[in-house]
Amino acid sequence: MHIRASHFQREEIDILCWNDKGYRDAMYEMYDMVWPQWRDHLIAETRTETLNTVIQSIGDADTFRNHYLRLAHSIVSIVWPHLKSEVTMKVDTPVELILKLVAILRVKIERDLS
Repeated sequence: MHIRASHFQREEIDILCWNDKGYRDAMYEMYDMVWPQWRDHLIAETRTETLNTVIQSIGDADTFRNHYLRLAHSIVSIVWPHLKSEVTMKVDTPVELILKLVAILRVKIERDLS
């Protein structure tokens, strides 16, 4: 999907993209490539992949951790309606864990597929 109109805001572009099935399928394929267990992260009893462990692999952990959490927070309302049908989760899953899932996926894509 190409969005070229200069009058679109970043959030509007994200909404258009995530509402496109082809885009979502491509994102899920990338997620599966960089982290095959991502769909089970919210119900895992022990999490071997955490935001801290993933970020440790790219350097300045504190700076990057805050950056990726802010990014996740800004897009979770757009992404989560689609992702929640892809993951297994408990009814009382805290929002913080969902934000960390989104942040980890973003870090892994940028690190592994760049």
